[in-house]
Amino acid sequence: MSEKQLSVRLYGNPIGVLKQDEAGKISFTYNPDASFAISHSLPLQTKPFEEKQCLPFFNGLLPENEETRKTLAAMFRISATNDFSLLEAIGGDCAGALSFVLMDTPITPQEFLKLDATALTEEEWLKYVQSLPKRPLGNSPDNARRLSLAGAQDKTSVTLLNGKMLLPRAGTPSTHILKTPIQHIDYSVLNEFLCMNVAKQLELDVADCTMYTIKGMRVLLVKRYDRMLKDDVVKRLHQEDFCQALAVLSKNKYQAESGPNFATVFKLLLITDNPVKARLELARRVMFNFLIGNNDAHAKNSSLLYKDIKPVLAPAYDLLSTAIYPELTTKMAMYIGSSKEAEWVNAKDWRLFCQETDLSFAWFKKEFIKLAHALPDQLQTTILHSNLTKEESVWAKKLLDLCAKNSKELIHRLEL
Repeated sequence: MSEKQLSVRLYGNPIGVLKQDEAGKISFTYNPDASFAISHSLPLQTKPFEEKQCLPFFNGLLPENEETRKTLAAMFRISATNDFSLLEAIGGDCAGALSFVLMDTPITPQEFLKLDATALTEEEWLKYVQSLPKRPLGNSPDNARRLSLAGAQDKTSVTLLNGKMLLPRAGTPSTHILKTPIQHIDYSVLNEFLCMNVAKQLELDVADCTMYTIKGMRVLLVKRYDRMLKDDVVKRLHQEDFCQALAVLSKNKYQAESGPNFATVFKLLLITDNPVKARLELARRVMFNFLIGNNDAHAKNSSLLYKDIKPVLAPAYDLLSTAIYPELTTKMAMYIGSSKEAEWVNAKDWRLFCQETDLSFAWFKKEFIKLAHALPDQLQTTILHSNLTKEESVWAKKLLDLCAKNSKELIHRLEL
């Protein structure tokens, strides 16, 4: 294997070089004139970052699903385990403001980009969405999109302009992420739509989302918080998830696999522009996820957004109930106190949680009980105003019953 290099661009401007040596090991070096660190885990320095230091960040930009990586590898004739080659193939448009290009690629600033998208018929959209398992993220060797998004489910990027969904042309920005139904998980789109919207109604900071129907197929459109739209111009914003910021590989995102715990992620928020605000917001998200039964709230489901030199806590995303599916694990992604399972959590565990995260238990208890009282009624209102089919309404009632049960039990345990 010969040595290879990629130019790492931030807003389209060179900021460093990602190198793969003859042995397949990667390293990252900032350019001498770099003035902004691309990750909390990769502070500005002249010395190269070895693979152990930089792989978690760069690996975290890529899809996690093994089958997706295998499909991409077969498509581009590369190895599914070679992150450098995957970034070379699809790293032209990553989450945030990074892109990976060949070293001699002309410099084109990309902080502000004009929208350029194509209208598709409903039949064309259905065909496109149904092709995503075979053409992950909409990539293929015969187009130039080069899109990479982290995560485990099928998704792609789209542009929503004047209420109409459009397909971005290669090299142009998108405004929304389109998420398709998760295979073998009933009503996953409806689940996330309801949970995200009720969270917003309960005044959590949540990414805007809506359900969109393509020939009877429900898909979820989530507004990108790392893109700011004004008229027909999009500004890209840099971001990184908690695993990237903490130098934790995506495969280790769960606490059971040496991933971050609550003490670690709450400490991370001390680097934000307003640590008090960020920590209280994250605390309310922990409460909300517990009440809806989201046992999959791992560290890649929270991010830092760089609007300025200091980051802010990005809006919440990927909020959905996993507890409603009996076939999914009941073990929580991050443990609460000494408990690994939600049904075991008691007031003592919440006290320990507050000690570990340096939160006031008196405030936490009061806010948690307030949220638990408000959730069932607000979810019922959200369901009633969501224009659901009869079948969707039946499923939504199951979600409402689960949240009502969790809320009632939580209030009982905290008031003992």
